[in-house]
Amino acid sequence: MPLNTGPLDTRSRGGGARDVGPLGAPARLAPADIRQACGDILDWKVEAIVGTGGDIADLQKAVAWLDGRPDALGGEAAPLTGAAARIYELLQADEDYPEEY
Repeated sequence: MPLNTGPLDTRSRGGGARDVGPLGAPARLAPADIRQACGDILDWKVEAIVGTGGDIADLQKAVAWLDGRPDALGGEAAPLTGAAARIYELLQADEDYPEEY
């Protein structure tokens, strides 16, 4: 699966910023964010990743780890936790067995 390890375009379709949600909370992932970062990805994986409740930062961390560059986002590479860890698991999951995830 080709991964886009560059920064995600966090603009909404209307041109406004998408990197924060209500009250300054990080914006939840949309299917378009996931497809932009991961390219051709199975629909069940997109749905499962959205279901993690993760945000763009979580997706970027998971993609960096999957690409073998856990320190790509600056700073020291810390173990993945929370939504980022779950997204990583989903990205590397066997594509034929969505029921396990």
